[in-house]
Amino acid sequence: MASWIEKPCVELLKKLNDVPLDDQRENRQLTLLMAGLADINKEMMRRAAVSVRSQLEPEAPASPAATSPVQASTETKQAMNDVPDLDDFDSFDEELDMIEQTLIRSIND
Repeated sequence: MASWIEKPCVELLKKLNDVPLDDQRENRQLTLLMAGLADINKEMMRRAAVSVRSQLEPEAPASPAATSPVQASTETKQAMNDVPDLDDFDSFDEELDMIEQTLIRSIND
């Protein structure tokens, strides 16, 4: 398993095991589990976005013939401007956090 996912899982396991034995144990563990999985999911999405962005960036030209400038069409320019940036993913993460908190509150009610 990748180290970036193993370390948070180990920390999550420690937190789950540290929850005291009482009537609210399962609810507290569930809350910790949901928060931990959300954090891992955010990191996975961030890594995927970085990977896709690096794949979309133009690579270095392989031959001298490829070094001549090529005019991009307006469709290509528009498509490049429509690529979401990491700030869009951050706002999406914030929305997911709000939904998660709403679900946690509804479970507790």
